[in-house]
Amino acid sequence: MYDTAFPRDRLVNVLSFDRPLALPADGAAIAGDIATLFDVEWYTAAPEITVKLYAEGPAPQPPFAEATINAGVIGAANGPREVALVLSHYSEFNRPRMRGRVFLAAFPGGAAAGPRPTSFVQGKALALGQGLSDIGGADIDWGVWSPTDQAFRAATNIYVDDEWDTIRSRGLRPTSRAAQTTSG
Repeated sequence: MYDTAFPRDRLVNVLSFDRPLALPADGAAIAGDIATLFDVEWYTAAPEITVKLYAEGPAPQPPFAEATINAGVIGAANGPREVALVLSHYSEFNRPRMRGRVFLAAFPGGAAAGPRPTSFVQGKALALGQGLSDIGGADIDWGVWSPTDQAFRAATNIYVDDEWDTIRSRGLRPTSRAAQTTSG
């Protein structure tokens, strides 16, 4: 998802799923399902969303499947990009190497963000999490990949709190600067 034409300004989440996909067409369908899920459950008529699927292994690797929806549509952010709602997920116990996060733009569907996420916004985030756990049916698990343990753990719990989070890396890079000399 992005709101400028600069590739560097794209918003990126890395999600982990556990299942070897038999065919590239299978992967393309799943990538499309993930893109549609974000479009429908979170953004409501989002700008371009691209999902790329990569196989496990050493980087760099080319994606083996990709899907794009709303191609060429550039949205307009109505608030700071650094503000996000975090959908947290974990496997059995909320501990390091067993938990993960999905960072969601704070303004779903163009809604203005108040001092705290509303129960409606929290519900949308939880619906997205439930949708991620349902992607691909019973054969695919969404969860957490631990590079330290070299292990995948399926998500068993999801939650979202009532506080916005700040993610500095999501801010736009400056494109211009206004300056002047002082009179003193």
